[in-house]
Amino acid sequence: KFSIVVMSSFGVYAFAFLFHAAVFPIWNAMKRQDEAAINLVTTIGIALSTVVYIGLGIFGYIQFGPNTSCSCMTIVFPKIRVV
Repeated sequence: KFSIVVMSSFGVYAFAFLFHAAVFPIWNAMKRQDEAAINLVTTIGIALSTVVYIGLGIFGYIQFGPNTSCSCMTIVFPKIRVV
């Protein structure tokens, strides 16, 4: 049975799938190749992605105002009630 929970977590799966391929080239380009360094680089990368994502959301809301849908799932699945 299809679950909306699976679709609501799609962003996390897509981010993880795309990010894992970038880890090895980043690791090879690092001067200091240890666990602390890759953790720092990963944290900075995810934080930067989060800031950009939130910024785009804010500017999108400023552009379109209250006509902005609360969830992209209501656009993809308009007949499914998203709580």
